[in-house]
Amino acid sequence: MLAGVATLLGTALAGTSSAALASSATTGTSYTTVMTQTLPIPSAGVFPGKLDLKVSSDGIVSGWYQPDYEGSTVSVTGGKQGDQLWLDIGQSGAVRIVATVQKDGSIVGTAQGLHAATLLPMDEPVRYRFVATPRAGD
Repeated sequence: MLAGVATLLGTALAGTSSAALASSATTGTSYTTVMTQTLPIPSAGVFPGKLDLKVSSDGIVSGWYQPDYEGSTVSVTGGKQGDQLWLDIGQSGAVRIVATVQKDGSIVGTAQGLHAATLLPMDEPVRYRFVATPRAGD
């Protein structure tokens, strides 16, 4: 299971420059994130990270994501309409998050690799519960 997440996020991390993301990393809202595998087999472990997002007045989302176990930073793009949010993390949207912004500002939804290789039968996609909680002081 851990290999699947490592492959999923490793794909997301490939080829993204930290320097290219520096300007978006200093503005917006910062979050602490946790992904927990739910399908095809639930996992007891979690994958923590950090997320910085900026949402423009027309609903365009930009920012960066950094998993705690990896030093690389990857780009985030997406959109927001009302309380609905979608995010693509990494090159060509290696990870897609579909979520709802909660009244307390947290983001809750699902994450799935769009083209992650897995060792599971029939290449069933691995899915995760995704929770992003605003960091204190932001």
